[in-house]
Amino acid sequence: MKKIFEEFENAGQTHVFRFIEKLSDDEKSSLCRQLQSIDLDELSELNNSLVFGKGENFVDFKKLLPAPFEKLPKNKDSDPKWIQAKKTGEEAIKSGKVAAFVVAGGMGTRLGFDAPKGLFPVTPVRGKSLFQVFAEKILNAEKKYNAKIPWLIMTSEANNDATRKFFADNSFFGLDQNDVIFFKQGLMPAVDSNGKIILESKSKVAMTPDGHGGCLRAMCRSGAIDELEKRGISCVSYFQVDNPLIDIIDPYFIGFHIIGNSQMSSKAIPK
Repeated sequence: MKKIFEEFENAGQTHVFRFIEKLSDDEKSSLCRQLQSIDLDELSELNNSLVFGKGENFVDFKKLLPAPFEKLPKNKDSDPKWIQAKKTGEEAIKSGKVAAFVVAGGMGTRLGFDAPKGLFPVTPVRGKSLFQVFAEKILNAEKKYNAKIPWLIMTSEANNDATRKFFADNSFFGLDQNDVIFFKQGLMPAVDSNGKIILESKSKVAMTPDGHGGCLRAMCRSGAIDELEKRGISCVSYFQVDNPLIDIIDPYFIGFHIIGNSQMSSKAIPK
């Protein structure tokens, strides 16, 4: 406790201990464990860039320029640039360098559905769940390209167990269960406008999911990124759980991403 207090004192966050004398031993231990899980250096960096608008990682979005883009042609199969992109993408898929990644930490609350959002029955006739729709798309791509396509699924504390059970109960929808990799999204302490950690109760820090932006960090901390590296994956096709129309394994898109030597690429359509 003394060591943790010193760390939080150096970070200017000692207010989290203000009720410590009123806590039971179990409550003190619980608070201590939670505080140990907080990366104070990372929190300071995020406060500087996002709360105070300064620091080396601060991004002035007003100075950002539009990214270069490839406009969808009338006929992809007669456009030389798109033909080459497709070829490049297909080569990457066939050689086992592509994985799929869905962020699925949400519950179906806004849909009036008391379960993980990925379990929501979305197809109008057969009532297939979002997860089944995605699984079948990945399975079809595996058959088409004769390749293994690992599928990363980021869950949350709220829905991890139910999501895993759903896949097990449905035999992973025909996918190899060793190719379906679950991990939980991270949590960050909530802070006020002064960058001070907020307490949910006298013995508990208010923690909030770090959102889609934290998915890369969660991949690293969970070990999922190591698994992808072991499998020779160099390209990850990311999508969100509430997008049943997504073309998950799109050779054109993957090809342009590779040809452009991009760190990140995205699709966009007019509203």
